[in-house]
Amino acid sequence: MKHTNELFASIADKLTDGSFGGSGDFFITTRELASYCGCSIETAVKLMSLLSDAHLIRLVGKRYYITTGYAPPSSPLGRLRDSADKKLLGAIVNNIESPFFASLVKHISNIASYNGYDLILSDSGGDYHREQRILDNLYELGCRGVFICPGLAPEILKIYRNCPLPLVSMGRNLGLPGCDTVMVDNFDAGVQVAKHLLECRCKSFVYLGLDGYIDSDPRVNGYRKFLADNGYTLADDSVMPIKNSGGTLDIAKLNSFLNSVLRRVSKAPELLPVGIFCYHDLLAAEALRIVKRFRYNGDKRLQIPDDVMLVGFDDLPITSMVTPQITTVSYRYHAIAQKAFEMMYDYITNPNHVVSLAEIRSALVIRESSGI
Repeated sequence: MKHTNELFASIADKLTDGSFGGSGDFFITTRELASYCGCSIETAVKLMSLLSDAHLIRLVGKRYYITTGYAPPSSPLGRLRDSADKKLLGAIVNNIESPFFASLVKHISNIASYNGYDLILSDSGGDYHREQRILDNLYELGCRGVFICPGLAPEILKIYRNCPLPLVSMGRNLGLPGCDTVMVDNFDAGVQVAKHLLECRCKSFVYLGLDGYIDSDPRVNGYRKFLADNGYTLADDSVMPIKNSGGTLDIAKLNSFLNSVLRRVSKAPELLPVGIFCYHDLLAAEALRIVKRFRYNGDKRLQIPDDVMLVGFDDLPITSMVTPQITTVSYRYHAIAQKAFEMMYDYITNPNHVVSLAEIRSALVIRESSGI
């Protein structure tokens, strides 16, 4: 088995570096592989299986094709795919219960339908293996391309690196050579929030983010930079990563952290009002609940927005259903969906398509939690 594994690693490296051809080209036959490796047919069959499991090659009909990335229309696999001429697209999200994903996919489905395409939607639930199976099934069904809303897990890159279909990622830049990307300019969103809170005369600032994402979170980076440029500091102990496991927030940690912040500012009026920016609206809604329940010096309360100002992100329905209503950053869903479809359509129809990244500017929706 060690010999087989060593051969697999060697062939995998050669496939990746293009020694056997580009993605979409024919791969050598099992007999040719046995001759190339100087091994038995039985070992070559095992190698073919291992390479297929690694998604470096794909069996279509009776031939294996190289799948080390996007297979262009000029390749044998690309010609085979395009000959089917199905006007079918796929979409994979990691949590369809998220209002963001639901709204975004609804817009894409409508735009695709208007342009004569049908959309197959699948929810991976954030499971890496399930996402790979869904992608394989979308390929087998004849989808011409796939819209993806990938999660934060590093394993996601392994799924899409060898995908032979056109990909358009929404909300996260995977940095893959064959994947177009539509992003919301989250750095600018952070700047907008900081600017607004300074205009509301906030004196101290807090950020509630997601665990494992703080260091690369552009919205906190924009928030921090604008504050710094204007003489204010977002202290490290005022930035709190909150775990979000399976869509469930670590409420105990959030409660402990926010109560600590509220006790500190209640003892120092010069720190009021405090501006609290949240990674998303569900965090903001929980923060609102905690602030409203907080008491100090007996039965005194901090008032929203006089003492505490809250800003969320996503413009979910909950922001306008609570009291006071929550200021939030709104995604322009239709603009994101329209740009994503334009990229996908060009990818499918233009053999000279150039992979690119587009950024859509968000809008700040100001409500009662920060001054209205």
